[in-house]
Amino acid sequence: MVLAPPPVPALVNVDDRTRMRLTSSRHKVTLAKGRTSIVVRIEAVNRGDDPHDVAIRRVGGRRLAWTGTVLPGGHTRRFRIRLTPGRYVLFCTIAARTPLSHERLGMKDALRVVRRS
Repeated sequence: MVLAPPPVPALVNVDDRTRMRLTSSRHKVTLAKGRTSIVVRIEAVNRGDDPHDVAIRRVGGRRLAWTGTVLPGGHTRRFRIRLTPGRYVLFCTIAARTPLSHERLGMKDALRVVRRS
């Protein structure tokens, strides 16, 4: 019997004055040998004064998952997602498709899933 590895944690800090930041060196996740995907646990902490959220999409693709609105003042929301090798964008969807889009204002970060070579 082969057990699946635990989810890889990725903490996302969001505030009103800086860009969304994926903490630690988790901008690249490497699959274990023989695996074709990995489960990532995204935890978003809102350290700002305004509501935010965190969504993930494959570069050039549609939104795959979303935390829902994260209230200000240190509130936290999380989700798990299974990812295959590729490039992904974590972003805030507040005011999407408007000039005040949080993503356009810099609230985004990248995540890359790679195969072990």
